[in-house]
Amino acid sequence: MNKQKFIFLGGIFDDEKTLKQIQQNSKGNIQYAADNFQKALLRGFHYYINDNDFELVNLPFIGGFPFNYEKPLFSYVSNGKKNVINNLMFYKNISREKFAFKRLKDILQKNDKSNFTIFVYSMHSPFLNAVSRLKMSFPSRSIQIVLIIPDLPEYMNLGKARGAIFRKLKDIDTKNVYKQLRYIDFFVTLTNEMAKKIKAKTYVVVEGINNCDKLSKNYENNSKSNNILYTGTIDAKYGVLNLANAFLHLDTEFKLIIYGAGDSREELSRISEESSSIEYRGLVSHERIVEEQRKAKFLINPRNQNEEYTKYSFPSKIMEYMVSGTPVITSKLLGIPEEYFPYLLTIDASNEEQLSSTLKNILDQDYSILQRVGDSAREFVMQNKNFKVQVKKILEMINYDFN
Repeated sequence: MNKQKFIFLGGIFDDEKTLKQIQQNSKGNIQYAADNFQKALLRGFHYYINDNDFELVNLPFIGGFPFNYEKPLFSYVSNGKKNVINNLMFYKNISREKFAFKRLKDILQKNDKSNFTIFVYSMHSPFLNAVSRLKMSFPSRSIQIVLIIPDLPEYMNLGKARGAIFRKLKDIDTKNVYKQLRYIDFFVTLTNEMAKKIKAKTYVVVEGINNCDKLSKNYENNSKSNNILYTGTIDAKYGVLNLANAFLHLDTEFKLIIYGAGDSREELSRISEESSSIEYRGLVSHERIVEEQRKAKFLINPRNQNEEYTKYSFPSKIMEYMVSGTPVITSKLLGIPEEYFPYLLTIDASNEEQLSSTLKNILDQDYSILQRVGDSAREFVMQNKNFKVQVKKILEMINYDFN
């Protein structure tokens, strides 16, 4: 019987030097959420799978040169090897596909007596093209592909104003991504609606993964600021401008603090200058964000629950928010499973008036009671959504032998 081996094809920031380089050269949001999700997945895979049977093929997710990254070549070290990727816009995907295919091919050829399961992170066309080519290049080999889908391609970059050429290329790329799904054997989706959208036959829903083991000293001893905090992409599509405008109507001692980058940056900067109750603080490190989340009185996610894309999305910030132990305020999005809502404070974000009114109702409540909701939220995620529990679901789907 041939030995079973595993490969993870994804894009993580796997050392401090690489992360620092990306932080210095990126023009906009950095893929911290994707990095955190993948590292939690990897931790789970390494918990169950022997390290000798597991390999990582890593191409960190970064923006393209010159619009979203400062340099045309991206150099990094992974698995002790130096890699160089051509990061020129409109060519980067070709470069990434070639790199991924070559690394995957080398692993298969060095292990010609083994069967392979390849976990692919995201509907990223270079990755899907690479594994499709691999299957066609080795028709006699046992290769099963597990696609982990954090976002559907047509709903990515929702808030960004793009030209006609970009939109046309994006449409072509999206059609190609869906075409490659015929080579996928198993799917991991964030919601059931996502699985229906891609017509997945064999799938498991893993909406998020907690990669935190225990309460930190900071969490236990923090003195809370009087802040309501929003962190993440600040595109208008995600409701952040509606939140700022709704907050202006409140007569409250709370301050709204916003971190992130996106298409609402200029408008939020203007509002921040004109209002003493709202502060837009731009981009900071993820470590700083985590610290601020623990210090705040509330964390907020103001997406409009009536938007179509929310059926196919579980906001990564919800999991991160809940882990902080700070009470989480969110609209009741269709992509959030019902089991979460006893641990969340819900608002109506369908318009500014409703958002302002329902937010006021929460802020007027006894905070000690709401803090207990935040504590329960953290406990719920720690116990039920940790890396062991969530990754086990994936391995059970592919009939992994845990013995």
